[in-house]
Formats: sequence, C-alpha cells, structure tokens
Amino acid sequence: MDMTFNNTKNTATVVFNNKTIELQGQKPASGIWYRHDHYELRGKGKEIGLQKMVKQF
Repeated sequence: MDMTFNNTKNTATVVFNNKTIELQGQKPASGIWYRHDHYELRGKGKEIGLQKMVKQF
C-alpha cells in the first residue's frame, strides 16, 4: 500500500492492489480520517487501517 497526502486539497491518495483510491479528508477527534463511498482510511500514532465500506440493506 502506498499513500500520498495533499494537505492543500485535504485528500489522501492510496494505491492498493494496483487500484488508485482518492479519499476526502474528514474531521476526526484525533488522528487521521479520510473516506469516500467505498473506502475509509483511519489512523492514530503508528497505527493505520484501510477498510472497505459495506452497504447495509
């Protein structure tokens, strides 16, 4: 996984399994939080996680 952060645009670009994912910055209580309709990137300290969002029916 490769990540690039753009603080001016408040975005994070993640390359995972040869797929490029552009995420929009959110307002976390602490740490980092970026998301879009299908993925969410959260992190705090040395921990970071990319999660695929599942729609609830």
